[in-house]
Amino acid sequence: MKASVLLSSFILLSTISYTAPQQADIIYGSDDRKEIYEVNKQYQHLASSLAGRVDLRNMKDNSDGTYDIRRFMTLGHPQGNNMCAEERFREQPMIADCTGFLVGENLLVTAGHCMSLGTPGPAENEVTSACANYAWVFDYHVKSDGSIKTKNIAKSKVYKCKKVIYSTVNQLRDPETGEVKRDPRTGQPIPFDDYALIELDRKVEGREALVIAEKSDDLVGDQIFTMGHPTGLPLKFLANSKIKRNPKDLPYFLTNLDTFGGNSGSPVFNLITNEVIGILVRGSKDYVQVQKPDGTVCTKVFRCNEEGDRCMIDTGMENAEGVSKISRVLPHLKKHQEKSVMESFAGLVDKGNSSFSNFKTLSQLISFPNK
Repeated sequence: MKASVLLSSFILLSTISYTAPQQADIIYGSDDRKEIYEVNKQYQHLASSLAGRVDLRNMKDNSDGTYDIRRFMTLGHPQGNNMCAEERFREQPMIADCTGFLVGENLLVTAGHCMSLGTPGPAENEVTSACANYAWVFDYHVKSDGSIKTKNIAKSKVYKCKKVIYSTVNQLRDPETGEVKRDPRTGQPIPFDDYALIELDRKVEGREALVIAEKSDDLVGDQIFTMGHPTGLPLKFLANSKIKRNPKDLPYFLTNLDTFGGNSGSPVFNLITNEVIGILVRGSKDYVQVQKPDGTVCTKVFRCNEEGDRCMIDTGMENAEGVSKISRVLPHLKKHQEKSVMESFAGLVDKGNSSFSNFKTLSQLISFPNK
């Protein structure tokens, strides 16, 4: 699962209908992706807290409280991914290049590389180029009648980034020696400490923050699921996956989730608790090109078995999807919440409100989520 590549050519589409495709062969085992309308109400409720990142250049403000998404391609378009005829979702549009999820009334978590692109090192309380140039759109999914809405999208579903509270996408280094840390199993450099917390331009209407797990270091073999925008497609749900490895001293764990570029920033949930335990940030090869009998070339999903071996081609790497532990975000979330409470409290005190005179500590004023 990798950062999506921006499209250089576009076609114009409006509301799209498609015929449900046939099930494909394996990705990690079977292709477990489902449309949101195909899952139960509990998962649909969780899905309402997810948004896709959309380039503002591709959005038209209609000046009537709605937006149109104007330029995009389908997955199967020759100038898009040129998917082979038997591949799933090839008639669906590619619109969102990252996924994010709510952790507060105006706070969203995503992958660091979705917000720090072009910014060396960590970004803190900044308006990065990725913050300024993209919107976050909720409810970009296939409806039960097969339609996908790309016109007259209500303003209540579209939010802009006010600032990046904290974002990082760096190789981990030993604080004493400065040397790049390496995965103890593979010997490869640990790719990234990769996560971002952003503040949206206003409170999000009618949606709830997801519940965050306070610990994710001890989970191994646990069943998990995720939702996101694979290759920019409408929101997909996928389960039947597990945590493969979870190094306690590293900021990530590895899974066999069927994810793609565009899933970057997707929340990874514990299947039992529905708590967010991580952020999908990277993974193995997404697609491979194949030559058909007539000599033409098309693209197929890269497939392995459930354990990530017996793949279509040998990549020379461990095949797994990397997930940043949600615990990496918690200190920044709590710091921001403390600051917000203190600013509100200071404003009340300045106005002569004595209602808080009996509070001795900050903890008496703050109630953090999930505690």
